[in-house]
Amino acid sequence: MRISLEAKYLIGGSALLAAVPMLEVARENVSFLIWYDFWITLLVLVGIETLLISILTLLFPNRLSIAAAVTLAIWLSAYHEDLVGPFQGSAANGLGSSGLLVFPLGLLVAVTLMPRDLVARAIGAFGLALFALAVVQLFLAKDFTRFLQPAIDPTTMIDRNPLPKLAKANGRLPDIIYIVPDRYGSSGVQDRAFDHANSAFIGALRQRGFAVAEDARANYLKTHYSLASSMNMQYLEPLLQSLNGKTSRAQPLYSLIQDNLVAARLKQMGYRYIHVPTWWDGTKPSAHADLIVNFWPESFGGEFGLAILRRSAFYLMVVSSIYPIDPCDAFKQQLAYLEDVGGDDRPTFVFAHILAPHSPILVDGEGGCIEPLDYPARPPGITWEGYQGGYGGVVDYINKRFLEIFDRQKANNPNPLIFVLQADEGPFPKELRERLAGRGAIGDGTGGSDFDWRKASDAQLATKFGILNALYLGDPDGTQPLEDVPNTLTPVNNWRVIFSRLEGRTYPLQPDRHFIFPTEKEPYNSIDITERLNDIPR
Repeated sequence: MRISLEAKYLIGGSALLAAVPMLEVARENVSFLIWYDFWITLLVLVGIETLLISILTLLFPNRLSIAAAVTLAIWLSAYHEDLVGPFQGSAANGLGSSGLLVFPLGLLVAVTLMPRDLVARAIGAFGLALFALAVVQLFLAKDFTRFLQPAIDPTTMIDRNPLPKLAKANGRLPDIIYIVPDRYGSSGVQDRAFDHANSAFIGALRQRGFAVAEDARANYLKTHYSLASSMNMQYLEPLLQSLNGKTSRAQPLYSLIQDNLVAARLKQMGYRYIHVPTWWDGTKPSAHADLIVNFWPESFGGEFGLAILRRSAFYLMVVSSIYPIDPCDAFKQQLAYLEDVGGDDRPTFVFAHILAPHSPILVDGEGGCIEPLDYPARPPGITWEGYQGGYGGVVDYINKRFLEIFDRQKANNPNPLIFVLQADEGPFPKELRERLAGRGAIGDGTGGSDFDWRKASDAQLATKFGILNALYLGDPDGTQPLEDVPNTLTPVNNWRVIFSRLEGRTYPLQPDRHFIFPTEKEPYNSIDITERLNDIPR
């Protein structure tokens, strides 16, 4: 069937316009963008737009202009400010939610008053102009040229042998369940910042034989730094110094999480590795896992594709009805899976990244799914007091589930057990959440690139660095009493303690150190604040 020139203008213009919001989101988030994810998302969603307009062209040839205009208006207007994941930004096309009503009506009026061929040409020209502008802006974005460069290999910038050559295991190897509850603050942080008492949970852990480093603090501000450090048992300063001023991309740190020395050493010891991640690109893949069990929704374009898909008209109209994305359900399934994992003849290592109490908060204290809480953005009008209650509620729920998971593992798993609850970072304090809210979804806290961490108050730093760190080390043969660990044990040393236990020798601990970066624009400008932080009450 021959396609008219009018139809070509409409199809081409609408396809180009569909790409504009994606290009603008990519421009605002170059540092977090993965090349493959960007292209596959762009091609798939633009292809869907083109196919949809083409079908309308064939089905409604006499009302082609109206059908194309309405469809195009929905596509243009369906991107909102609350993008998920680290991808931030204001309404990408400038229309916002109000455009869902105003823009389609305007196009319908234009179609009614103007000749169809003129409308088609106008849409084609408009689409080409906006697409070209978005492409130019993307190419001019800071760090874009580095985005085009091959991925950086960070393994040459860290110590590949932080521990001596692997020793023979000391007795029967235990199953290891290593859980990272994101932004789980220490008891002191929860008491001061959230008016939430967590002492009963800490007491319950101690009664079960956990060594709780109740004064523990994170080594770094953010997840990708923290996990890259803890899972490689060393500080990242050589890497950070090498990259400072050369890139702002997070990819090198993501790579160190996905291909880490802890997993490699455990595999050498004979462990089977089960990886239980979230939607976050930093922990979603693994270079060493025998099995990846991800209950979070998958996307053809990774984290970027998921962020775009969930805010596109195609998802709102079609995907949500046939493939619902329910973060609350995924979160609960993730916890349920941990109850019975392991217990095989081959020792099992389980790494689980839990997005709680990281915002948005999805459940109440009883585990009931609620409207997501993310102060000060969601729901509209939420107060700090309301968010404090939500944070305390989700902590109460995961505390209960962590104890249930541990108790079930101890009762049903025939193997010895090592069980770790280690947060990666503390929560964002009230003032910073309000400051960071300016760029979009603050759930990941990556917005507010103008905030200088060197100017953070003592209370803000204490809140951001105070974390939960609790280890049940259990003896490999189940006969020896549990040894204690330093009360200030930081994540960089957790695996040194664990490997000492597994191999029956004592590995020296690194001194506890803490680092910030000035702003999001200088992510590799590492500043040691250990002395300052040590002077701040825990």
